[in-house]
Amino acid sequence: MDWDQINHLCPGAKYIGRAYLNNFKVTERQYADIDPCLNNTVYGMLWGVTNDHLISLDKFESCCYERISVEINLLISHNEFHSVTYIMSDYWKNHLNGVKYEPAYIEHCFNASKFLSLPENVYELV
Repeated sequence: MDWDQINHLCPGAKYIGRAYLNNFKVTERQYADIDPCLNNTVYGMLWGVTNDHLISLDKFESCCYERISVEINLLISHNEFHSVTYIMSDYWKNHLNGVKYEPAYIEHCFNASKFLSLPENVYELV
C-alpha cells in the first residue's frame, strides 16, 4: 500500500480503487504477506498496470515473493477483476515465520489503511 513505491516502480500506473480479496488472510512475517484462508478477506488497492510495470514489479519482488493470479473486487461497486498479487515464496515463509513487524512498518501500514478508509477491522491486522 505504498503510493511512493508504486509510483517509483510503475510510473504512470493508474489507481483504480480500494479493493478486497476473498479467502485470504494477512500473515505477519516481518513484512505483510497473505495466505489462502476460507471465509476471510484482505483489503488493499487495485492498480492498473502495464506489462512493463509487471516486469518491474517482478524484478523488485522476486527476491522473496512470487506473483499469483487472483480475482479481486472493488470495495464500492463489488465489481470483480482478474488481477495479480504477490505472496511470499515458501522459502521466505519458513524463514520469516513468526518474525514480528517493526514498529515503523506497523505505523506505515496503519496510516495507509486509515488514508484509504478501509473497514475498521483491517486495523487489527496491522
